[in-house]
Amino acid sequence: MSWALIGVAVMIVVSTGLAWVQQRAYQQKVNTLVTQERQDGRILVSGRAKGKVRGAIVLLVIDRRSSLVHRAVGMAGASVFARFHELPQLIGPLAGAGGRAPSRAVRRATEDAIERYSQLRVSSKPVPH
Repeated sequence: MSWALIGVAVMIVVSTGLAWVQQRAYQQKVNTLVTQERQDGRILVSGRAKGKVRGAIVLLVIDRRSSLVHRAVGMAGASVFARFHELPQLIGPLAGAGGRAPSRAVRRATEDAIERYSQLRVSSKPVPH
């Protein structure tokens, strides 16, 4: 067995381990937001943007009655070391939230989350006021 083959195998194992760590961070953040923001009329929606090198994931807590973003967190970057950060600039009216995003990848992820939210609103019963 050559050293190159061993090196490739080690890199695959390390890469898989780091991806697992990032997935756990995502799962923990979703669980934390659900616990902290659980109230009638609020919904947690995620959106993502994939790029060749960089990507982003955005989690929005939206008040369904007023269509306001109550809380927003996002993870953007080019490595498995990216972590979630609060995105206060997205808090406010849902309409136009993508335009308030701090980067192109976060804007695309925000627009994806808004699209998913729109699909949920169409497929679910209206929330009483």
